[in-house]
Parts: sequence; C-alpha cells; structure tokens
Amino acid sequence: MTDKPFKAAPGRPEDLDDLARAHGAMRELADAMDKLAAVLPERIPPTFSRADADELREQTALAAAHVLGGDAAIGFAAVRPMSERRVFLPLCAYDFLQSARLLSSTASALVACCAGGAPQN
Repeated sequence: MTDKPFKAAPGRPEDLDDLARAHGAMRELADAMDKLAAVLPERIPPTFSRADADELREQTALAAAHVLGGDAAIGFAAVRPMSERRVFLPLCAYDFLQSARLLSSTASALVACCAGGAPQN
C-alpha cells in the first residue's frame, strides 16, 4: 500500500494493544458514519440525486463492514500468545492501513454530500 517496509517499534515488536485500540476508534468512526449515511435519503441536498445518496449509503455500509472485519482480525491477533503475534503483524498493518484509506475516502464523500447544499462563505 505504501511501498515502505513495515517495522515494529523497537523493544515491543509483538505488542498489538495500541494498534487494536487505535483500530477500535476507527471502528467507532465507521459505525457513526454508517448511522449518518442511513439518514441521508431524508436529508439530501438539492445538488445530490436520490441515486447518488443511495450509492453513498451503500459505499458507507461496505466500508463499515470492512472496518469491522479488520477490527475482528486485529482483535484476534492481539489476544494471541506473545510467541504467535509476530506472525500477525503484516495482516494487522494491512488491515489498519486499508481501514484508514476506506474511512478517508468515505468521509470525503459524506462531507461532499452533506456540505453540497450548504452556502459557501
């Protein structure tokens, strides 16, 4: 994804607790964005069509589902015995970065939809 090697922090190569907590915050954000997108058809600005709002709602639901799956994988890795955690580092790094990318693009689309009808200053 980034073309840079993944390196663990020195002294704690198998500690996934911080990563699991950070991804948990992304899970909460994905859930909040999914709830926001669920009410979009009722509050779409005039610049968006109903089909655009439906597509955005689907995109948000799929992104939230992917983030929840990534959170499950990272949580599974975080509770493994210390001797097994190193094996899960690439999976955790990939899921974390993929979740961040999905949330970023989905949040941008939601902002464009929600602010699309707002007056410009």
